[in-house]
Amino acid sequence: MTALRFAVVGAGAIARAYEAAFQSLKLGRVAAVCDVDANAVAAFAERVGCPGYTSLGDLLAHEDIDAAVVCSPPATHEEISCQLLDAGKHVLCEKP
Repeated sequence: MTALRFAVVGAGAIARAYEAAFQSLKLGRVAAVCDVDANAVAAFAERVGCPGYTSLGDLLAHEDIDAAVVCSPPATHEEISCQLLDAGKHVLCEKP
């Protein structure tokens, strides 16, 4: 069975918990990370070994992902989640 390819959108503190969780998964892997903070993207991408993007549009244009975990600030959840859903991706949106 092929592992699902996930994007992590938001490379802050909560994304670190997902980074750790993905390490133990066999059927899911982080395929890309996206955040408006280029330094956070670069650090996350280097640790995980995946491409990094500072624009969700660029990520969607260049990566073939199955799903995304939205770990961005709550005020951005609706816009990001809707953009991902409109692109046909499954979404797990972190609380609240």
